[in-house]
Amino acid sequence: MITFFSLIIQIAPTVFPVKRLENNKNNIRPKFWLEKLEHHESARTGDQQAAKGDAALDASLLRPTPYYNQAILEDMVMTTQHSILMSAANAVPVFADCVLLVKVTLTNPHPTMQS
Repeated sequence: MITFFSLIIQIAPTVFPVKRLENNKNNIRPKFWLEKLEHHESARTGDQQAAKGDAALDASLLRPTPYYNQAILEDMVMTTQHSILMSAANAVPVFADCVLLVKVTLTNPHPTMQS
């Protein structure tokens, strides 16, 4: 028997400013990793000037990361969303049955949706 479990890590809503998580912002900074790569390359080849121009990436040149930002926002509101769902489940007796029905319906493929 194989048992699977999911570890869901949540972060506090105050960890990141919400303004930085807009869809037009970039929150992945490759400069740190490029500097690590340069250090590794220079140590391997002995060249101290290896790819110095690449590390000087300007934040304005980086493309937006809306999917990454959305994932961070989802992790930030997980606790709030859970408390709202629990209060709705306690207030409406058939809420749990409706959620179960939606989960089963979305999990099982519909015959007309198959290609």
